Amino acid sequence: MGQLRNVIVHGENYDETIIAVPNSDVVAKFRKIVESILESPRLLEYCSKNPPCVSKEISLPEVLRNMFEYDYSQVIVESCGEYRLLSREGVSKWVEANIDNDLVSITETRAEDVLPHEDITNCKYVNRSTDVFAFIDIIGSPKKRVQAVIITEHGKPDEKPLGIATIWDAGVILSKLNLT
Repeated sequence: MGQLRNVIVHGENYDETIIAVPNSDVVAKFRKIVESILESPRLLEYCSKNPPCVSKEISLPEVLRNMFEYDYSQVIVESCGEYRLLSREGVSKWVEANIDNDLVSITETRAEDVLPHEDITNCKYVNRSTDVFAFIDIIGSPKKRVQAVIITEHGKPDEKPLGIATIWDAGVILSKLNLT
């Protein structure tokens, strides 16, 4: 389709030779794309729903065990009335910040101790009616690497998460919509 577009936009066809013949598969794919745009599917339909949230008091070893057991790269932590993302990257930054301090105990460390080392912009909040294309735009932005999108009723960090979608989910969603 991209090649056909380039011929139409940039090509010259002075002898009026037929350069493209409509193909039913291509037409069907165009229709699917148009339908998806006109009736944009909601992200909440395709994401992990009712994601588990942990307390800021949970120990770091317990957080890491959960990440390992469920193969999560991040968890949602309820802290001071807001829901924040705690990622493996944030844990690594906490370790880096404390590497010279031999007195730090991982066992005594809580999620709330690690959260200040988390990049607060690694997560975006969207409302329940956000469509998958807005999610793809957020995740695909070259300006800032967003690891996850948390879906709440009105897109606010102080609302209980209804769902979460990560960068890994983007490819799965596009595949399910047959847009890849």
